[in-house]
This record gives sequence, C-alpha cells and structure tokens, in this order.
Amino acid sequence: MTIPTAITALLGLLIIVAGIVVMVRPNRVSDVAERFTTTPALKAGAILARIAMGIAFLLAAPDTRLPTFMTVLGFLSIIAGVALAIMKEAWVNGLVGWWANQAETIVRVWGVPIALFGGVIVYSAL
Repeated sequence: MTIPTAITALLGLLIIVAGIVVMVRPNRVSDVAERFTTTPALKAGAILARIAMGIAFLLAAPDTRLPTFMTVLGFLSIIAGVALAIMKEAWVNGLVGWWANQAETIVRVWGVPIALFGGVIVYSAL
C-alpha cells in the first residue's frame, strides 16, 4: 500500500465516522454549520481540506481498485474547494444555514449515504 492510498483509506474512514455522527447526533450538524458561518478560519480549513483531499485522491487513484472513480472524485473535490473559495460569503452562509435548518430526520437520513460513500473510498483504497 502506498502512502497516498493509506491516506485515502484514512480519509474514507473519517467520512464513515462523519456519516455515523450525522446519524447519531444530527444536532451536531447545526452546531458545526453555525460555527462555519461565523468563523472564517473554518471556511479556509474547509477549502484547504477539499483541495488536499482531491490531491490525495488523484495521487492514490492509479493504485486503487476504482481508479476512474478516485480520479473523478479527486477532480470534483478540488473543484469544490475552488468553488467554495470564490463563492460569495452570503451565498455560502445561506446554503449552510439551509442545511442547518433541516429537520432532524432528514439530517439523519443523509448520514447513511455519507457513511456508504466513505465505505466506497475505503474499499477502493484497500
């Protein structure tokens, strides 16, 4: 296993954990969303995290079980980071606020595909 694939597997595990947290503690989504809209450092961290994840996925792609999936995921992650960086703050805050105000059941349901998505990343990397 190469270092990029190990990092990718770890990122997949973190996404699984995030999905489980969303299912078990959906109120945390609102808490994080509120902090995101009031803390510029969190937005910067989200931008950098998306770009770093994209780079890790691209570097790992040739050594994974699903190289095309990981390549596309890498590019989409980088695009998402750049898009977040250039979006107007009011629009980002509105989108984050919309997610934060969803019913608890809807937030819990979203935890399932988040965790499954992380599982696909882990499967691909291992």
